[in-house]
Amino acid sequence: MARRSRWRSASHRKQIAQTLDQSPNTTHFHVKSIYAKFGERNRATLTALWLRKLR
Repeated sequence: MARRSRWRSASHRKQIAQTLDQSPNTTHFHVKSIYAKFGERNRATLTALWLRKLR
C-alpha cells in the first residue's frame, strides 16, 4: 500500500510540475519546503492544519 501511495504522490507531483512548467524535482523541493515551514510531514496533516485555520 505504501508503494502505491508513493507512486500516486510522484505522479501527482509530475502533473503539478507540468502545469507550472517546471521540473518534478523543483516541485518536490517546493513541496518539502512548505511541509517544513509548517512543521508537517505529509499532505494529509498539512490539509488538516489548513482546515483548522479556516474555522
